[in-house]
Amino acid sequence: MARYNPGMRRRKGLLFVIALLLILAGGYTAFWFVAAGKMEQGLGEWAEAARAQKIAASWRSLRVAGFPFAFRLELSDAALRDEAINPPTDIRMPLLSASAHPWSFGV
Repeated sequence: MARYNPGMRRRKGLLFVIALLLILAGGYTAFWFVAAGKMEQGLGEWAEAARAQKIAASWRSLRVAGFPFAFRLELSDAALRDEAINPPTDIRMPLLSASAHPWSFGV
């Protein structure tokens, strides 16, 4: 007859909790990197659409940083030129950044 071993039950419970935490952490990591990629893609699509309104947007490099608690979009050598007005207006910035928390994109 098998004896009841409370230590074995605790170990199984602990292993279950650890496995669950690893799955959740992996899922969140995947979410963060997919969302960061969509931000990069969305900014490129916006720049493309702005050309129809005679607005030229450019940057030397684009980076999404801030893992795990924020999304920080950083553009280096950003420039914006509005040719729809006369005379055309230029804005140049050595660094342009925006940030959002993963739990509150609207803020």
